[in-house]
This record gives sequence, structure tokens and C-alpha cells, in this order.
Amino acid sequence: MSETRMDPSKSTNSQTPGWSNLIRLLQSPRQQQQLTIVGQTLLSIAMALLIGAGLILIVGENPLAAYAALFKGAFGTGPALARTLRVSSPLILSGLAIAVAFRSGMINLGVEGSLYLGAFTAALAGIYIQGLPPIVHFPLALLVGAITGGIWAFFPGFLKARAGVDEIVATLMLNYVAVLLVDYLVLTYFLDPVIGTTSDRPATVPIPDSAKLPFISEKYGLTVGIIIGVVIALILAWMYLRSIWGFESDMNGFNRRFAHFGGINTIKVDLISMVLSGMLGGLAGATESLGVYGRYVSGFSTGIGFDGIAVALMGHLNPIGTILGAVFFGALKNGGASMELATNVPRDVILVVEGLILMVVTARQLFVFLRLSAQNSKED
Repeated sequence: MSETRMDPSKSTNSQTPGWSNLIRLLQSPRQQQQLTIVGQTLLSIAMALLIGAGLILIVGENPLAAYAALFKGAFGTGPALARTLRVSSPLILSGLAIAVAFRSGMINLGVEGSLYLGAFTAALAGIYIQGLPPIVHFPLALLVGAITGGIWAFFPGFLKARAGVDEIVATLMLNYVAVLLVDYLVLTYFLDPVIGTTSDRPATVPIPDSAKLPFISEKYGLTVGIIIGVVIALILAWMYLRSIWGFESDMNGFNRRFAHFGGINTIKVDLISMVLSGMLGGLAGATESLGVYGRYVSGFSTGIGFDGIAVALMGHLNPIGTILGAVFFGALKNGGASMELATNVPRDVILVVEGLILMVVTARQLFVFLRLSAQNSKED
């Protein structure tokens, strides 16, 4: 009785086609680049944590116990996770705002200003536009906040595109104008009479329920704002991979002169990127005033717009990476408080640890971006 022999290589390939496809996928240049970026980021985080452990040892505490307390405070329980996601929610949108501008070669440091104006105008839309059902009212208020933020970012973008005004200085200075302008308007025209001028945090009257964002966990302040941020990140990820605008934006950021001679309208790309960046910043502020605060509250942002820079760079300006960066940053903020309570590590050391992690993770990406920006400026 003859025995049929099969080629072992053919047998293996026929039995495991999925493994072959996976190997070919991992061997592609794009995937290898992504894996390299992930590996570098994880290595940077590990290095920063080791340096932080040394500082914790200096103050006489156990680094393992301190980091365990930080992790437990960020993810250890359902309430801890909800608080971490609550902190991460506006950071996703502010990080996306920075990523959109940076990828196109525009350095928008004015997300904080767009955030304040978006929060303020969204609150006004919630208060003074009445008679609408919730399914219409809160999306309309969010749209008002986003449009306001986009208009605010349009001005420095226009000045950069038409007059060559440095957008770094313009956007940075406009932050102070926006914050002081909003505070003046609240104190002069829209102040809640119940709070009065004696409060150190002036606020508008409360927003009606029809304009408030639905809560995922009202006890811990987590709203659907985080879902909005994730959905927008996914849309942006698709646009950068598949759309003409995404290609033109990336090409403009890599080499503006090459993009110009390649037929790309670089001025148009600059303006669209700045407006979209401002809209995302305004939307981040709107989710705060329409969410956990339920009104506009002066000083509600603890640097959310500036934190977005670190979040975006930590995610290597990738929309999906920005989500992960925002959650990581939110975990540091939320878990750091638990770490301080559970150990004798002072809050200042925790802030140093956070700063080290952010510095190591973002330094390489920041230097690469600044080098490309300097190159584009010389070519212009």
C-alpha cells in the first residue's frame, strides 16, 4: 500500500495561512516603522520610570510600592478608571488639536485660548437658545463652541499665510487675550448673580439640562465627551491614511517647498489645519462647560491646551497614539494623587516623575518636528 507524501512546506503553509499573512504584514516597511516607534516609546517610559524610582529612593520610599499605588489609583478599581477617563477626555481633543496643526507644519500654541472661548460660547448657546430638545440642543451648543474656537485660530493662521507673521508668538499671546476677554465678559455681562463678584471663580448661570452632555458616570464626571473624542480620532486617522487632505497636510508638514512645487496649495492647507485645530480646541472646552461643570467657570482649565502638546507628541502626532497618550497622561494625573495619599512621597516628587516621563517620551519627536519646521522656514 503506497503512502502519499506531502511537501512539508506546502503543508505548513496550507495549515497556517494566517501566520504567513501576519509575518508578511509585520515585514512591511510601514509596520516596521510603527513597531520601532512603539518600541522607542516604551523604552523611553521605562527609562523615565527608572529615573523616577531613583528620586523616590532618595526620599526614603519604596519605588515599587509607590508605582503600585499610582497604577491602582489610575486603573485599580472601576471608580479609579472612571476618574482617569474623566481627566483624559478633554486631553484627547486638545491633543488632536495640536496633532492636526503640527502635522501640517503649523505650530499652534493657542489651543488654550480656543478652549476657553469654546467653553464660554457653548455655555451661552446652552443658556440662551431655548425650547430645543436635548438631541438638538447639546449638539448645537457643541458646534457653536467648535466654530468659535476655529474662528479664533483662523486669525494667526491667516497672518502666517499672508504676512509671514510667526504663528508661535501670535498663538501664544492670543491665549492671554482669550482668557482675559472671557473673564471680562463673564464679570460684566453674564455673571451668575447667586455667585456674585465675591467668588474667586466667576461663572455664568447654570446650563439647562437640555444642553448638558449625557453622563456615562455622573458621580465621577465622565460624559460622552470621551466618546466624541475617540470617534473624531478615528475619523482623523482614516483621513490621514485615505483622504487627499490628509496627504496634502502631511506633505506640507514634511516639506512645504516640495509640496508647493508638487501642486499643493500650501496656504489653503495652513488655513484649514489651523481652523480645524482651533475647532477641536473649542470642542474640548465645550465638552467641559456642557459636561461636568454645567456652566462656564472661570479658570476651569488647568492647562488642558498646553498639556495637549505633550499628549500629541507622546502619540507621535498619530490620532490613535494621541488617545493612548491622553489616557497615559490622565493616569499620571489621577494616579499621582493616589500615590501621594498611599505613600509618603511628596507631591513635588510626583510632578518631577511626570515631567521626566513626558520629557523623555516627547523629546525625540519634538526635536524632529522643530528640525522640519526650521527647514520649511528656510525654504520659504
